[in-house]
Amino acid sequence: MSDIIATINSTDDPLNAGVGGDSSLTGTITDPSESGGGGADLEWTTVTSSATLTPNRAYAVNAASLILLSLPNEALSGQRLAVYNLGTGGWRLQQNSGQRIKIGDKMTTTGQTGRVDAIATGDYLELVFLPPLWVCTDIIGNLEVV
Repeated sequence: MSDIIATINSTDDPLNAGVGGDSSLTGTITDPSESGGGGADLEWTTVTSSATLTPNRAYAVNAASLILLSLPNEALSGQRLAVYNLGTGGWRLQQNSGQRIKIGDKMTTTGQTGRVDAIATGDYLELVFLPPLWVCTDIIGNLEVV
């Protein structure tokens, strides 16, 4: 697996992004081994309220309270997601019926009771869909796997 190159543009000092005032995060994560297309880039979106995620996108969660995120109901093999905790409230990645997430040697409970929680600013998770699982390809922080 190749290194991921991240280009991040923030309206704040990048070391203090999301601390005090409004912040937004835009940019692209690029896998240099990809020749373009096929999900080589993830478009960043800032999220401030609960949302259902879309494959091949990245989300910067910026809120003072916990944000609920739902995995997509449908995805194609190889599609990716990334979630970064920009704010102080954290995020909870919820599953739909029949879904599971594998992070290292840990696996979520199957279905709607399974989840991954991130509470620290800077927590990051990147997943790829390899049916029937969402598999972690990159992680930063100590995320809770339920």
